Amino acid sequence: MNGWEAARLQPRTMPLLLLLIGALLIGIAVPREPVLAFAGVIGVSISLFAIIFPIGTGYLLLVLSAISIQYIFEIEAMGLDLQSFYKFGIILLSVPAMIRFGIHKARLAPIAAVFLICALTYTMADRHPMLSSSAPLVTLIGMTAPFIFLLIRWPRNVTERHVKLLCLLPAVSVAFGAVFHLAGLYPMFVTEYNGAFRLQGANIPPHLAFLAFVAFFVSMVGVKRYPRQMSIYYFLMGTNFVIMLLTGTRGALVAALAMVLAFAFDLLKQFLKGKTALIVPLIGFVAILALSVGLQMDNLKKRSYAQQSNAEVNLSGRSEAWEFFLNGAKESPWFGRGLGSVLVSNDGSIDKSFSVPHNEYIRFYYDGGIVGAALLFRALLIVFLEVYRRASREIRIYLAAFLLGFAVYSISDNTISSIQFIVPFCVSLNAIANQSDPSRRSPI
Repeated sequence: MNGWEAARLQPRTMPLLLLLIGALLIGIAVPREPVLAFAGVIGVSISLFAIIFPIGTGYLLLVLSAISIQYIFEIEAMGLDLQSFYKFGIILLSVPAMIRFGIHKARLAPIAAVFLICALTYTMADRHPMLSSSAPLVTLIGMTAPFIFLLIRWPRNVTERHVKLLCLLPAVSVAFGAVFHLAGLYPMFVTEYNGAFRLQGANIPPHLAFLAFVAFFVSMVGVKRYPRQMSIYYFLMGTNFVIMLLTGTRGALVAALAMVLAFAFDLLKQFLKGKTALIVPLIGFVAILALSVGLQMDNLKKRSYAQQSNAEVNLSGRSEAWEFFLNGAKESPWFGRGLGSVLVSNDGSIDKSFSVPHNEYIRFYYDGGIVGAALLFRALLIVFLEVYRRASREIRIYLAAFLLGFAVYSISDNTISSIQFIVPFCVSLNAIANQSDPSRRSPI
């Protein structure tokens, strides 16, 4: 074996070397910290699985995003909940897949932007007094982890399975939610103080709506990309829209409007070009939407108005939260209060549920100022344009509507900082780009 061949093997042997070091540390820890050693054994076992089965690990990480595990099992260790450990797991367990299949370097922009915001936190920002010196680093890891799903150059057959999994994630959540409900661990639906019914599955209602929003888009793309399975994807479209509607999440419905209009316009355009068979799915699609919205209209009104007798729109405390965080950002408008500062800023002046402002533009303006927010959203725009250029022409109208919906949805919810949105969102964009890339072959 010459030196060049040895160098080529090094990336593959590096994870094994790290596992050996981990095993050595576990051996040292056994007599001193048995609980920590047990956790280490589980970690090493999972890491070994990721090295041997990087594709299967990718599927597992995607499916786990369908469960808001931090609400179901309220377990903390070292000040971190289970979702934080999931984010750490994304980084560690994705390394073997990145080594084996490579990455899209052009899609590193969002990760680079978050790193720059973190650097500005320690150099230029007027850091919030409650922000500890280590907190920005923890937030850095949590924020960058989901963007790894944009990077991996999965083979085409793996990408196609990702598409199928994405369409099923809301149903997976509802199924797990039913199990947890029957076991008495977690309710699969809630009834709010105003009487509104909300389906939540194995999540909270807004998180299930995140999953359904992305799944609705991917199902829509499936109708175009897989004509032989068109009926299945039509069914998934309808199912995911109904789930999204049953969550009672108004932001999701408003954001999905662009996709609904794009799909109806595309069907109508093809019908006018002579594809008369499309009149059946077009009428069926419109009928399902109209019937679903009609049945849920009373439920939506209960959530949308402070009282049924007046026209005052109920924003669920968002207007107060937005004002609070915008006022706080005035102290450092250019470089913000520091990455992660939004998480420690609620001093009780607003509802305690607003640990973040439920508006990603305000959130990153608060954390990174004008400079930081501009860096992040410019980086996302770079990725969107790159994916749009790679996407096949037949689905570009849907992709544009989806990205517009994301921009609208980000005004009223935590699309970038919630696992249940950003992980499926990044996987879906990666899948669209990879499916259109002729160099993505199945592994030998």
